[in-house]
Order: sequence, then C-alpha cells, then structure tokens
Amino acid sequence: MTANVDLALAEPSDLDAIIKVFGHRQYFAEQLADPDPQGNEVFLARRGEDFLGTVTIGPVGVDEARLRAGFPPDYARLLTHLEVPEQLRNHGIGTWIIREIEHRVAQDGFRQIVLGVDLGNAGAARLYQRLGYRSWRCGSVPTIKVHYREDGSSWSEPDRCLIFFKDL
Repeated sequence: MTANVDLALAEPSDLDAIIKVFGHRQYFAEQLADPDPQGNEVFLARRGEDFLGTVTIGPVGVDEARLRAGFPPDYARLLTHLEVPEQLRNHGIGTWIIREIEHRVAQDGFRQIVLGVDLGNAGAARLYQRLGYRSWRCGSVPTIKVHYREDGSSWSEPDRCLIFFKDL
C-alpha cells in the first residue's frame, strides 16, 4: 500500500485539499500559516494527487513545561496529529509515515521523538509500542487539548496523555 508514496511538506496551497480529506480547517490553517509561530511542519503522505496521511512535527512542549524539561527542544521533536483516513487504516500507511519521519528527524540532528496518546486510545499506544516507543517514566501527564469549531474558533482545555518517546 505504500509503494509510490511520497512524504513532503504541506504547502499553504494544499489547504483546501487537506481540509477536504482530513477536516480540521482551523488546525491546518494555523499550522500552514507563513511562518508558523510555533515552528511546526505539516507533512503529507501522498500518492499522486491522493492524500494518504498527515503528521505534524515540531518543538517539544511549546505549551507544556513538563515535557520541555524532560525532552530538551534541541535534542527531541514532538510528533502530533498523525492521521490516516479511516478507509485507509490498517494498511501500513501510519507505520510508513512514522518511520519516514523518524529518518528525517534523525537526519536533522535530533535524537528523540516524543508524542502523546490520549488515555482512551489503546490502539495508538499499541502501534507506537510496536514501533519501539517507550512510555515516559511520569505516566500520564497534564497537557492541553485544543478543540476547533466549524466557525474557525477554538478553545483549549486541560487534558491528560500518556507520553511515549523513542531514541533515534
């Protein structure tokens, strides 16, 4: 399923097509802003014109001091918003995206990838563990979850995530 798939940085001109496949208008509009104030990069896995998945990689713990203390920003990158359309899941696309991102992050000189998994998402936790990610010693940690409304507004609320990391 991953033959002839390319992973490339998303461009602002991709925004409408990204929203059509993945939704999350406000999230992607913020991430693709020029320049993104948080330093995040959105990548798209695509085969030709078809989008197969997306992932965001950026600095660790911009909003979460505890993560930043445990994973120095000059040493680690934070993986967020890995998404594969439902009809394409369980075909190795998410695994391929993660491995490709790991390779790119290591080439950029970083030594770890860090990510959070919602407490109720056991499937994601199993995926990351299968790919060699380990649970951070602190168990679940307080984080911030941003919700986006259809009108483009957003709100934040406290959340808890399991933190996983992998040495590259």
